[in-house]
Amino acid sequence: MSFDKPRVFRAVELQYRLVTHNGVSATTQDKRWFFELPAERDDERGWTELLNRVFYDVNALLRKREPDDLAWLKLDTFKVSPVDTDQMMAWSGATEDEALALHLPWFLADRKVLWELAACYIVDDAGAYDGISAFDFSELQLYRREAAGTLNVPAAIGFLSKLFPKTATRGQEIWNDRTRRLGNIDLIRPTRHFRRAVDTQPYISGPPAV
Repeated sequence: MSFDKPRVFRAVELQYRLVTHNGVSATTQDKRWFFELPAERDDERGWTELLNRVFYDVNALLRKREPDDLAWLKLDTFKVSPVDTDQMMAWSGATEDEALALHLPWFLADRKVLWELAACYIVDDAGAYDGISAFDFSELQLYRREAAGTLNVPAAIGFLSKLFPKTATRGQEIWNDRTRRLGNIDLIRPTRHFRRAVDTQPYISGPPAV
């Protein structure tokens, strides 16, 4: 796996439907997911492929768990927007939903994880993906900015102190340990679960043929 290509952070508002033997549900349901992925995959085709693949893999897992349940989840629409790292770093430390929605919306999305792997994902240069925690997603933005030479380090340490308020020095300790911590985020972990091959045609959510 490789993470050498230029990368971007994106939020995705998506809608999906349930497909049963009676057809497709009339109403849609909503999810909000967050991604760090290669910039070259940040286009309509790339997102159509990736999101359908994530849904396909979820449907394969759900079918494996309940083989007699032939219902599956179908991606309906999606809308992609940038993640604002400056807005994240402006967080005061308040944990009310209003503050999180403005500065750390991936934490709210993480609470709503039900059937999916995670609310936050990292995608490598080849297109393979893995779920990461909301904390990891926050840290990753700092580490990418440091690598790009655009990070205000004192502000980053202050942010980490609010994100991990266990002790007064915790932010500095995490920053000092950032190389190891990035190594634990910046990878695609092996899984025993089905993963559809990247760029498999057609780009569909299901039904899973596994």
